[in-house]
Amino acid sequence: MSEPEKKKTATKIYHYIFWALILVPVAVAAILPATGPYVLLDEGCVALVFLAAALYLAIFLCQSFDKRKKKRALIIGIVCVLIFSLLGFWFGRNVVLDGVQGTQIVTVTDIEVGKRLGNKGRRADYFLSGTANGQNQIQVKISRKDYDRLGKIDRIAMEYYPHTRRVVRFL
Repeated sequence: MSEPEKKKTATKIYHYIFWALILVPVAVAAILPATGPYVLLDEGCVALVFLAAALYLAIFLCQSFDKRKKKRALIIGIVCVLIFSLLGFWFGRNVVLDGVQGTQIVTVTDIEVGKRLGNKGRRADYFLSGTANGQNQIQVKISRKDYDRLGKIDRIAMEYYPHTRRVVRFL
């Protein structure tokens, strides 16, 4: 295989890996429920998408560094890599904190459930808010099934991750 063919094959593999790093977390996040034992995986998928985009941009910049003589293009590329990296770490920080600290069990009173319409009203996000352990206001993301079920309850105990505000289970 000649050098240009090797480079072309390596580029194709690189693009396939990139799209896998983007599409697999998006598919996983779309499948996972809003509550349950895999909520941290769901949250981590968002961070992974941004980190994969930063990695793609960084490798692209390294490959094309010799071709780009203009400093402005290089600076814009580096800024894009930094922005995507910061977004990945920003979305991932709460996942890491929850992974290290673990779950908390609280009793929620004065329960209100609600929903917010997402992008152009196509997808709704459901949430539960109330007073946790008689002290702090809390708001957590819940599933539609939980939304339908919890609308009539005044008090409930739950295990949740405090930083990502995701419910593992209702007790």
